[in-house]
Amino acid sequence: MQTARIPRGLRFLPKVVLITTVGLVCAATAWQASAQSITTLPVGFVNVPVLGPASDSLVSLPFTQPPVFTGTLASAPGTGPQLAISGSPGWNPGQWAILSTPNNYAPYFAFLVTGAQAGAWFTITNNDASNLYVTLTPENASLAAAGDQVTIVPFWTLNTVWPNGTGVVATTLSSSPKSEVLFPSIGSVGINLSPEATYYFYNNNWRKVGPPSSSNFNDVAILPDQYVTLRSNGTTPSTNFLALGAVVTNNIRIPVYANSVANGNKQDNYIGIYRPTTLTLDQSGLASMVVTTTLSSSPKDEVLVYTNAVSGENKSPVGTYFFYNDAWRKVGPPASVNFGPSNVFFSAQGFVYRAVPNNTPIRMWDNQPNY
Repeated sequence: MQTARIPRGLRFLPKVVLITTVGLVCAATAWQASAQSITTLPVGFVNVPVLGPASDSLVSLPFTQPPVFTGTLASAPGTGPQLAISGSPGWNPGQWAILSTPNNYAPYFAFLVTGAQAGAWFTITNNDASNLYVTLTPENASLAAAGDQVTIVPFWTLNTVWPNGTGVVATTLSSSPKSEVLFPSIGSVGINLSPEATYYFYNNNWRKVGPPSSSNFNDVAILPDQYVTLRSNGTTPSTNFLALGAVVTNNIRIPVYANSVANGNKQDNYIGIYRPTTLTLDQSGLASMVVTTTLSSSPKDEVLVYTNAVSGENKSPVGTYFFYNDAWRKVGPPASVNFGPSNVFFSAQGFVYRAVPNNTPIRMWDNQPNY
């Protein structure tokens, strides 16, 4: 079984021309979550071209892995790290826990499906027979209540998204990677940040640029709400990325981080919406938490959108949007033009939310499904 590293630190840590095929089907069989819990979810797939050579594609995961448990909260958790599950599930102690070997990998997260905090997810650190112990970052579970539905979901990892290198070009010489997966610098302060880590598939396993090429990084987690950059180096040909999994039909909550006003610098957030459909700016729900621009020539919060349909590395955004005078505007066109109805957020594609300094360091973006 693949596992995942603890994915979020204390600080941070769509149908688009890029999609050739989108499939949404109802699961033909039920996934057994535990001895007591069975759930059936819609499942789907998205097939996305990844251009090469010498090209970057910002890719996010539009689905989650199927839940392995579904239940309800036995009581309101408040601000503590314990989620009590009703019905005496009878888990083995440590069944969902962080694995100390190798390198403190966390295989699972708890996902709130219903209730006032639907869409929140928490890394599971340990469990006993009927309680989950979680990391309350970036938010606590103070809005959750008894009876709210909760699922246990495996994190996607490098080797579950691209199993045995499927969908990338395997490297034949470790000093010269072909397809690379670049992780954005989630948790670092500033804008236009360099990648935090770079991985490649070599000799039947995922490796990392820097450590010895014998080190195995199959279990590195990809967060539900982040993107990664697929880079086709040198003469690496175009490939296809096939994303498939369970469709999230409920609300999702995505954290947006900002530096303090005293810091004075904007902060980039590297976001992927785990939805299999295209969303407009108006449909996104961002207007409820965006910092509104008061002078159109000096945008405050910005949404930077990129294209995977044109090749090139370190590409500039093809559109930068801001909220001004009760509507979404775009840098370049007149500020009177409303871009709210424009398709901006595409399935399986990432974008950057650039937050202006704010004395609210973490805002939770509530996104409702448009299906």
